[in-house]
Amino acid sequence: RRYMQVFAFFVIDFYPTWLLLVAKALRCQDLPGGGGRVVWSAPVQGCSALWWWPALGVLVLLALVPLGLFVFVKRAVTVREWRLVRSVLQMLESCFKEKFNWWDSNFLLRRLLLVFVVSFVPGDGRQRALAQAVLALTLTAQTICEPFRRGLDNICEVTCLLILIFLCGLKRGDKATRAMAFDDAGENAGWLREIDLLGVSVLLTVPYVFLAVHYVGKAQAAVSLSEGG
Repeated sequence: RRYMQVFAFFVIDFYPTWLLLVAKALRCQDLPGGGGRVVWSAPVQGCSALWWWPALGVLVLLALVPLGLFVFVKRAVTVREWRLVRSVLQMLESCFKEKFNWWDSNFLLRRLLLVFVVSFVPGDGRQRALAQAVLALTLTAQTICEPFRRGLDNICEVTCLLILIFLCGLKRGDKATRAMAFDDAGENAGWLREIDLLGVSVLLTVPYVFLAVHYVGKAQAAVSLSEGG
């Protein structure tokens, strides 16, 4: 049973590493002078169909892991008396409320989307904007559901997501500022810089506003409940 728990932990913990490894294997580049195509992260490996399609198949299988974990947790409840299943479920459910015992699949989905953005979306600006969107959606789901049993775990998760969103926006804004400093496009440079900074500010502010509104509403509901009692 302990080995099954270790295996389940191994799958969840190393999932993004496997995704990044396979995603890098799919990125190809042309050699100068028409020398063919090679794998971007391993130039000694030719990027042939015999290499690319199996790697794509592995990536598709890895992309189904979050769904597979969700289905497993939902289905395994009916056979909880099996020892191996019970040990894995205990590991997966230990931190979460009963109705959110599948929340680890949400973590895997977030990692899948972030790896997809980093590996396949062109342009640093687009990558950071989409990564912010994924993190903002995750933050919204976390704030609404509060899936952890302990309040401190929920606070830690929200804090980490806010920090990630802030850092992602900060890097994007810093790059835009430096680019505009060397841009000699003239009068349009100022407008472009202001628009970019405004977009970064909105992306940074919305999650905090949503978080504040949510908890203010909860506080008001608690006060109303205590006054009614």
